[in-house]
Amino acid sequence: MSLEGILTTVSGHSHFKVSRSMKRRLRRVVRSTTEKNKEEISKAVFYWLRGHLEYKKGFFIKPIYGSARKTLRRGHGICLDQSLLYVSLLREMGIAGCVSYVGGDHAVAVISPDRRVIVDVAEGRYDTEIVSHRPMSDMQVVADIKQWNKGIRISNAFKKVLFGVGLSVAINLSQPYWYTSKIKKFQETTASYVSTGYDYTRKYVNKLYSFL
Repeated sequence: MSLEGILTTVSGHSHFKVSRSMKRRLRRVVRSTTEKNKEEISKAVFYWLRGHLEYKKGFFIKPIYGSARKTLRRGHGICLDQSLLYVSLLREMGIAGCVSYVGGDHAVAVISPDRRVIVDVAEGRYDTEIVSHRPMSDMQVVADIKQWNKGIRISNAFKKVLFGVGLSVAINLSQPYWYTSKIKKFQETTASYVSTGYDYTRKYVNKLYSFL
């Protein structure tokens, strides 16, 4: 499908839908713009998102790709999450847009306020120049998200199992030392208490005998 066809085809998939409260916030963002043309609105939404979204990729446990609602609710996401959300918000304002892949590991938004504009939301660049990118239809993006999420869930589950096994082994290996050190400390403390009690008892008995 051509870029024009992708931009004019809206699937209505739940991944691209926003809540009513978000629509109200969008109207407030639009009212704050000095000019009400589509490009100024797309810029206003872009800068608003920059102040409300954080880029988080995850280190050990990778995050699950989310829908527009989920990304906005949790306040963070990676390039695909942020591009999808941006496109979804602009569509509510009557501005066409789609998600586009750059290389094999990055996503941007292609929008059409009054002209073709490439927006890299995650990197904070509006109207950036990218030589090669692949515009994707909504259904392609959703299918990719589902497939990638399945792989991420399996990978995360495997990592959790490995972490649990590693933690269990570490505890078992450290247990003899921990047990020995605790017992030794307890014995030393008990011996100190017994010795102190014996000294006090002996002093008390000697003092009692002195009165007799």
